[in-house]
Amino acid sequence: MITVPQAFLEDTDTLKILRDGLNCMIDKKAKAPNPNNDRYITAHALTIVQSGSLSITKNDGYSETVNQGEMVFLPKGLYMVSDIIPKNKPFRATVYFFEEKLIHNFINSFEYLIKNRPKIEKFWIVSQMNSVKVFNDHLLELYGNHNPANNRLTKNKLQELLHLVATSDEGPTFLGLLNHLKNRGKVNISQFMEQNFDKPLNIEDYANLTGRSPSTFYRDFKRKFGVSPQKWLIQKRMEKAKVHLSSNHEKTVTEVAFNSGYENISHFIKTFKKHFGISPKQYQMRVRESMSV
Repeated sequence: MITVPQAFLEDTDTLKILRDGLNCMIDKKAKAPNPNNDRYITAHALTIVQSGSLSITKNDGYSETVNQGEMVFLPKGLYMVSDIIPKNKPFRATVYFFEEKLIHNFINSFEYLIKNRPKIEKFWIVSQMNSVKVFNDHLLELYGNHNPANNRLTKNKLQELLHLVATSDEGPTFLGLLNHLKNRGKVNISQFMEQNFDKPLNIEDYANLTGRSPSTFYRDFKRKFGVSPQKWLIQKRMEKAKVHLSSNHEKTVTEVAFNSGYENISHFIKTFKKHFGISPKQYQMRVRESMSV
């Protein structure tokens, strides 16, 4: 799983136009699809596709494609994101990331316009407005060759972009979306954890994704499941790993680890051995031997 914008900010080949914490503007280019298309988006993102297409799938399985010349707003959360590379040129998109506080401060100034706006259940995908295109092209031309990114201008420019979208013809639905983000409540903790325990996330990530502080998440979790989040996660991940090792003999230990929520293979092997008293490879071999008798 790739965590963004952190992965973009750490990648030396990705151009950072503006940056202030997780508030940032990224010029993303890709010549080949990334096979790891699981994304954990930790800040709300507005993506403008300039070349190629973008396939996005929500955690509930709903999928959409964003084409060249379109833009999409993704609230922070879990997604499957795939770059669709066009012929003879790289995929390219400009991605703006917004921290929660910046969105809240912005929406407060438009509160009188957003009462009774309907909640958007799917993706907010629209054609790029001309005003946004001029704004985006200007920033790329002005700051595209500067490194490091210009921190002092970041928040002002992100606010300016939000204002351009909010005052366009698509503004009412966009403001409704932002207002929903500001006021959304806690996610059902049991449903979310059952669906996502096998993601390589830590307790703080799960707290963030369910709309809770780490301390509130721990308290709500223990009230619901009767054990600590860490103990429950280990149990669920080990059970899934054991099923994979038993039912699919062609899978490597590395593949089983990834499918069970572990990106650190040595940590997975150590945890499995501590849990079952035997290494994953030994367990897999024992199952094979028992089936061949």
